[in-house]
Order: sequence, then C-alpha cells, then structure tokens
Amino acid sequence: MTTRYGRENGRASSKATDTTVAARRYIRQGLSIIPVPKAKKNPARDGWQNERHTLEDVDRLWGNDEGIGCLWGLASHSFCDVDLDCREASIAADEIMPRTRTFGRPDAPKSHRIVRVTDEVPATRKFVVSADEAQGQGRMICELLSTGAQSLLPPSWHHSGQRRQWYSEGKSARMTSYELVDAVTDIASAALIARNWPGEGARHAYSLAAAGFLFRHLPPERAERIMLAAIAASGDEESDKRIKNIETTRERLDNGSNTTGGATLESLAGGVVKRLRSWHGWGKKQPQKEPDPDQNGDAPTHDQLRDRFIERHPQLAHGLGVWRAYGNGIWPSIEDYQVEDDVCLVLEDAKPEKIRPTYGLVRSVADLTRVRISKPDQIWDRDPDVLVCRNGTLRLSTGELEPHSRHYYATASVGYDFDENADSEVWQQRILGELIAENLGLEAVGFLQEFCGLCLTSDQSHEVALWFHGRHGGGRSTILAGLEAMLGPKAGPLSLRDIERSSFALTNLPGKTLVTSAEQPGMFLRGGGVLNSIISGEPVQIDIKFRDPITIVPRAKIVWALNELPRIGNADDGLFRRVKVLPIPEIPESERDPQVKERVKESGAGILVWALEGLERLRKRGHFVVPKTIRTATQKFRDQNDVAGMFVAERCEVNADVWEGSNALYQAYKS
Repeated sequence: MTTRYGRENGRASSKATDTTVAARRYIRQGLSIIPVPKAKKNPARDGWQNERHTLEDVDRLWGNDEGIGCLWGLASHSFCDVDLDCREASIAADEIMPRTRTFGRPDAPKSHRIVRVTDEVPATRKFVVSADEAQGQGRMICELLSTGAQSLLPPSWHHSGQRRQWYSEGKSARMTSYELVDAVTDIASAALIARNWPGEGARHAYSLAAAGFLFRHLPPERAERIMLAAIAASGDEESDKRIKNIETTRERLDNGSNTTGGATLESLAGGVVKRLRSWHGWGKKQPQKEPDPDQNGDAPTHDQLRDRFIERHPQLAHGLGVWRAYGNGIWPSIEDYQVEDDVCLVLEDAKPEKIRPTYGLVRSVADLTRVRISKPDQIWDRDPDVLVCRNGTLRLSTGELEPHSRHYYATASVGYDFDENADSEVWQQRILGELIAENLGLEAVGFLQEFCGLCLTSDQSHEVALWFHGRHGGGRSTILAGLEAMLGPKAGPLSLRDIERSSFALTNLPGKTLVTSAEQPGMFLRGGGVLNSIISGEPVQIDIKFRDPITIVPRAKIVWALNELPRIGNADDGLFRRVKVLPIPEIPESERDPQVKERVKESGAGILVWALEGLERLRKRGHFVVPKTIRTATQKFRDQNDVAGMFVAERCEVNADVWEGSNALYQAYKS
C-alpha cells in the first residue's frame, strides 16, 4: 500500500525519493517548479502560471512521483527552455546553439536546451508548420518557452512512458534576448528546410535556391549557419557538394552575379518561402522600438555596432573555441585582445554619435560578434583532400595546385611552396635506404611511405598509429623531424604522459594531422579510451583554460618514439589492433652523423612529394599491407602485456585432467 507521501509498506518509494530530491535541487537552483499529474504534459488546472512553491511544499506536492513542471522566464530568474520537437530541429540546434544544459528522453535525447537570458526576457515563441509545408507531417518544429510557459524536468514521466533525463548537466549558456530569438528562429528555419529536402535529382537545385533566398534576406554569416545546419539535419550523403553550393551562392552574390532564390525554392517546396518570411518577419513593418536607457538618444545600439565591426573585418571568424583571422589560405588563431582592440576603434569612431566606449560595451560588441560569426567545430579542416602550401592549395588526390580559398576553413599550412620535382637525397639514402631498408626491408619502407602520405590528410578511417621502438641513437627522432618538416604547423607535440596527465594537453589537437613525441618514458597506461578515440577519429572533449570546453573530431595521426613500450592493463584493448610497432635498430656510434637531422629538417618539400606517392598507392589499394617485421614486433608487444597468458604459458600445464588449488595458483602468479 502506498501512502500520499510515497511510503510503501513502511519504506520510502525510490521513485518518489528521486522526484522529491530532484524537486528540492531545482528549487535551490532558483527554478520555480509546479506539480504536474504523473505522465501528463500539462498541469490541467487554473492559475498554475502564478503558483510559487518552497522546499517545505516538496513532500506534499511530489511525494507520489508527480511530474516536475518548470515555470520559465521571469519566474525562474530568466532561464528559458528551447524545446526541439523534431529530429531535424535537434540536429540543427547542435550546429547553431552554444554548449548548454540539455535534457530529454531516450527517444528524443537533448530535445530541451536551457539558456539563461542576460537582458530582457523574450516572449514565448512557437514555430509550427502545417501539413502541406512538411510533406504531410503537420507538427510543431520547436518552441522558445519563456514567461507563462512550462515544461517537465527530469525525472518526470513523459506521456510516452519514458522518464526524462539529463544529457548534459554543465553550466547553462548565457545569451542575450536578441541572440536567443535569432538562434531559435534559425533552428526552426534550418529544420523546415531539412524536412522538405527533396529526393535525388533535385537536391542541387534546392540547396542553391534555399541559400540564394537566405543570403538575400540575412547577413551572410547567419544565412550560412542556417544552411549548414539544414544540410546536417537533412542527412544528405553528399553534404560536401551541398556545402560547396553555399559557397558558390555567396561568391556569386558578392560578385553581383545572378542566383536562384525564392521562386525556385517555392516551386520545389511549396509553403517554405511563406513560412520563412513569417518567422523572420520579412515584409512586415517593424514596430518602433522603445529607447534603450543604456544608450544616449539616437546612439547606435550594440547590435548595430557589431554589424559595423563585422563589415570592417570580413576576415574574422570564431571556431574551435578561439578567434581566427583568414589570410593566405588559412585561418590561424588570434588573441582576444586583438579583437577587443579592433572593437575599440569602431567605438571610438562612433563617439560623435554619443557612444561612450567602456569595457562592458567592448565585451558586449565582441560577444555579439562571436555569436554571429561562429562556425561549427566540424567545418574546420573538414576536407581530407587539401593541403595548404605557401603557393596555393594542393589537391592531394590529383596533385593539382589550386588557388587559396577561405572556404576550406583550413587552420594551418606547410611553410614552403609545393614543387612536384622536389627531392631529398638525405631522406632517400640515409633514412630510407640505410636505416629502414637495410634493417627492415623494402616492405617497411613502403609501409612508412603510405603512412606518411596518410599523415598529410585528415582521414582517420584506417585507425592506425605508428610507434618507433628501439634504443637511443637509432635515428627515430630524425624520422620524426622529417615528418614535422613535411607538415609544418599541421604537426604538433603530444605525448603519452600528456594524455595521462590532463585533458588540457589536448589543446594541440585542433588543426593537426600529426602529433609526435620523441623519447617517450616507459609507463603504465591506465586507460586507453582517449588514445583510442584520437586514433579512431571519434569525438573527444578538449578543456581550454578559462574558456568553455569544446568537442572536436580528431584528425591527427600519432607517431611516437619509445625506448620502452608502455604497459597496458587489458590485453584485449583496441590499441593492440590500431598500433603498429616499427622496431628501429641502434646505429653504431662511429656511424652517427649529427648533420643528418639538420639536413632532414630542410627537406619538407621533397619528403612531401615522396609521401604523395605512398598516399596514392594506399588509396588505390584501400588498406595497409603490414610487413612481417612490423606484425612480429606488434604481436610481441601484445604478448608482453598479456600477463595472465604469459604465466599460463610459462608455469602451467594445461590439461582437462589436471587441477591446482586456487591459493597455490595465485601465489605462483604473484611471484
């Protein structure tokens, strides 16, 4: 028997306890919560919008596992809920919204995203499409829930029979009302475009028309983020071609050329143009805004100053957690103070318009700019087939040199010109010939050539890392120097100790296609999860000091030089499948030449041409052929980490007819 307070046979119900504990936590966090009948969506009573409850009310109101409804907006200290009611909206939100707290249910994870508004709280907004605008699936796209609206928090029951749960309980993103409304409108727009994505044969024309229509009505950065989100939400398997359509449309409009737009879009997806116009307010007479008390008279508003700054600095973007400025084919990072100094110049020029530059105003304009021109993390270095050189962008699959372009979103380049006739005698003779071929065979040279070619790309599909193993004086660091010379800033340091010590060490990963470390210490690898994720190209979270963490898909191959191979606790760890051990013999001291490494460091252009041959061969075959010497060394590495297997092989007789007491067996294993 269950009482009103959730006690069953004299014992507190675990479900009721979960709900009451959660309710108390929400009240302490400053959220205004109300009880909702179990498995119901709405409170179903008059005046619920005006209810206010305290900690003393929790047991009475939530003791029977009632739902926990949250009153958003002013009632909950300006927290708002972005409710994503379809799959396309949820995917689009990943592209458009900043990282924030999320909750949902197993069938719709991260369908609710909580944001704290830093200025005047916006009104609740609903984005609905009728049946003829969504291929017969009339429904809500998304909602911005604010003052007067509520939604159910975890662990409330959803009417589908599933419990709501948290998927990210970090800090809630902070956004201005202007930013939040724009973001939700853009999510709805992207989801609408994605839900009407046509079948094969019409996608090219559809993406061009949608991009043309948006670019004519919105700032280019905002139109681009809607289209990128729509492409991601559409599931189009030729997304690279659709992204190229966006770039083509923007370039044509910048050049004053004709592009398709609303008329073509309407013919391909009836009703989409009308709904976009309605949601964005295009064609409507805008109401007169009340004067901002923080501004003086007719002084420009913060968003107007932002637009002036963006117009003055079209080369700027924000991505992978930092500011970036385009130049010479790449988007290198720049410091925050550089952006803020440029913002100051815009504000100083606006002094005749009654603008008083302050640090708060500088930060406001910079933050508004960051939100508007931010690019999704996955767009950076996304093309595995390009390598930016000093004299152009090299297309790796064809060997053709193309002009530099901002639209590759490359973050680094090599520091030399591409020359298809470049060569390196010291690399070919001393490293490949005398060090590798004479000791390990020509097959090892071919494998190394193909792996070095792969290091030129962001392709992680082969899931392979290379570990050079041997004693001091074997030339391992010279090989690493050659790879670093070939890749320049696209190579960076990352050691096993870095990975084990702190996630801050991973800040080197963005923009890199190779990470190296020489003279690694022998150590026990506590967990290979992060290392396996880097090698496999699976998303990893990168912590950045004094900034929010970012999640990236690693593009870097790992090449390490080790005196001792690390100890790995699990003999079934995926590292044994992914890592290839290349044994490097020691060079007699009388034969060592200290000038070789310096000459190799100057051979980047020649090593590049050599590596391109290996990449072409690897791509034609589709997989690596691992030489016997490397297979043997790798298997030995695995066997030496299978401690239990080694004990059985060395100390035990294995037979179904023999046995041993557990204590004696364990003592022998310990010794």
